[in-house]
Amino acid sequence: MTNPKPETGELQLEGRVKTILPGDLKIILIWTALCILSLVIPVVSQSFLRLILAVPVILFIPGYVLIAALFPDTQDIDTIERLVFSIGSSIVVTPLLGLVLNFTPWGIRLEPVVFSLTIFIIAMTGIAAYRRSTVPSESRYRMPVPEILRMLPEGAASRNQTPGSRIVFGIGVFAILLLIVSLVIVTTLPAAGDKFTEFFILGENRTADTYPELVSPGIQQVLYTGIGDHEYRTMNYTIEIYLVPNGTILSDSDLLESYQVFLSHNQTSVRPLEFSVPSEGMYRMEFLLFNETVPGRDISGSARINASYRNLHLWINATPLAVEQNRTPVQAG
Repeated sequence: MTNPKPETGELQLEGRVKTILPGDLKIILIWTALCILSLVIPVVSQSFLRLILAVPVILFIPGYVLIAALFPDTQDIDTIERLVFSIGSSIVVTPLLGLVLNFTPWGIRLEPVVFSLTIFIIAMTGIAAYRRSTVPSESRYRMPVPEILRMLPEGAASRNQTPGSRIVFGIGVFAILLLIVSLVIVTTLPAAGDKFTEFFILGENRTADTYPELVSPGIQQVLYTGIGDHEYRTMNYTIEIYLVPNGTILSDSDLLESYQVFLSHNQTSVRPLEFSVPSEGMYRMEFLLFNETVPGRDISGSARINASYRNLHLWINATPLAVEQNRTPVQAG
């Protein structure tokens, strides 16, 4: 028993569906979708795969779908010129979209940029698919991948017929090479931002509160000193901590603790400090941070504080009336 032949109308409908979205435009949409997924999936968004997927969406695909919409016929421009113009158009389209976003409430941020590029790519893909469907099948442009690989080394020779086409081809090749070199430099060299060092004090709960500002003499207290290296190099820090009675200047006799910390870039160190106040009165606790250069012991008082790289201080009131609740944050009922 043989299967019945489909009617002519069904064949035309099937052929029409196949030509609605050509293969190269399907690849464009799939690649764009993968790029969006790489931005929202936590594991992939922190990997190098995100960059591999994002670069074509920014520097090639917008121009390619634009050129595909403008030139649906294979006789309009050849494949090499189409690829060169795609890169050039993308370099124009992407900044223009960013300029438009700059005057909107969303601004130039990752999510609005990706969303606007996606809308542009989908719109141009739809227009390109429609315009190709209006072109006769024999002259409709299709991406010839094997021919592209074969034509690349022969591209310059095939354009020796006219000086104008030779100049256009040379400029396009130079732009592509310059773009590739720029991408390699940007992706391989670390971006050096502001260089700074974090220096902070934490309370007994390792939070920026519950500082022992009201204490009883002779009772052990706990603080934490923290250092964060953001200097883009390994640093050798020296920390000096002094407990200075009110009305006196900083001197060696007030030194509570001194230690060194070696940190790499983006590394943080938090260290506990246990101390007690010897008698009643107001005290100023000075925290001095030196980066690799520590002045001699003959430098004291305000001169030593000024010589430090970073400095912090905390006022402490020692009184027999101090109780535990005086340094515990009040909780809302």
